[in-house]
Formats: sequence, structure tokens, C-alpha cells
Amino acid sequence: MSVNRRRADFGRNYYAVLGVPETATHDEIIRAYRRLARTSHPDADAGNPQAADEFERLVAAREVLGDPATRAAYDQLRVARSKTTPRRPDATQPSASPAGVRTRTGHPEPAIRSGPVVWTPDTPR
Repeated sequence: MSVNRRRADFGRNYYAVLGVPETATHDEIIRAYRRLARTSHPDADAGNPQAADEFERLVAAREVLGDPATRAAYDQLRVARSKTTPRRPDATQPSASPAGVRTRTGHPEPAIRSGPVVWTPDTPR
């Protein structure tokens, strides 16, 4: 797996993928990978269409956590991300809108709706 792919996947919790704690040793990580790889390998689990994707996640987790330098960078990035504030406000908190009208997603109703204008005899000119 290329270095660029590893950087893109740093948002994933590789410890949870392998089912090991963050304090796991190198040997525990390799054992967990081998145990899971035996059961989720696409050749061993031919009836499961998601087996290849699951196996790719396992391989990525082993590549990142199996290398001490990459694991240190991964752990450092996880700590840095946990300390940052979210970029967008919490979606559960209502935002102020003049009419107070909300859609199903909680966002304010747009002031101007796009779509065709239909003229009726009652429509003011």
C-alpha cells in the first residue's frame, strides 16, 4: 500500500479493525491480524461479497500499526484530531432562523425556492 493511501486512511480506527487495545504490543497486533486474516480472507470466505473489502481493511491496519514509525505518526495524528474542535456546529442544536421553519434535516427552509413558476388567474401580476 502506498504512503498516500495510508495518509488518506489515518481517519480510520485501526485498533478497532484489529480488535486490539491502543496499548497492544507489536506481537499482539501481528497475532490479531493473522487470526482475523484467516477467517476473512476472500479465498476462505468465498460466499461473502464484502470479504475482500474487510481483508483490505485488515491489511491496511497491519501496515500502519505493524511499522513502529508509521504507528507513532498514526497515534500522534489521532491525539491531535481528538483535541481539535469540530468544524461545523452540532447538527442537533437548532440554529436561528427568521421564520423558525425547519426541514427534516434541521436546516432552515430556504427563502427562495427554485422551480417552475406557475401562473394562475389568482396570481398577482
